[in-house]
Amino acid sequence: EIYYMVDDTEKMVERMRKMTREIENIFYSLIGPRHPVRLISGNRWQPYTDIYELDDKVVIKMELAGVSKDDISITGEHNYLIVSGIRKEKPPESFKNYNQVEINYGEFDRTLILPEGAKMDKVTAEYKDGFLIITVPKTRKAKKIKIEEE
Repeated sequence: EIYYMVDDTEKMVERMRKMTREIENIFYSLIGPRHPVRLISGNRWQPYTDIYELDDKVVIKMELAGVSKDDISITGEHNYLIVSGIRKEKPPESFKNYNQVEINYGEFDRTLILPEGAKMDKVTAEYKDGFLIITVPKTRKAKKIKIEEE
C-alpha cells in the first residue's frame, strides 16, 4: 500500500512540474517575444523556443537568426538555464513608415526551467542555421520493482 502512495505522490509532483512549465509557456506567449512595443522601448526580448524531452536528455531549440554565436551566452544554475545575448543589426534609419514590425533587435534573454535530474555539468550547445540547440543530459528515472508475495 505504501508502494502505491509513493508512486501516486511522484506522479502528482511530475504533473505539478508539467503544469508549471505550461503556465510559464502561456505567460511567455502572452507577453510575446516579438511584441512591437519591445522594439520601440528598448526592452529585452525573448526568442521563440521549443523544448522537448527524451528518455535520457532534454533538447532546447531556440530561434536566433541574425545573432552572432559570439553574442550568445548560456549560464546554468540549479535547474535553470539562462540564455542571453544581443541582435546587433538594426533597421535602417532612413525610412518613412513601418509597414510591418516583427523582428526584434537589441538584448534578449530567456530563462528556462529544466526537469529534475538534469545534468547541468554535461550541457552542450551548438549554433547552426540561426538556431541554438542546447542538449541537457538527464538521469533516467529509477524503475520501481514490485515485490511479489509467495
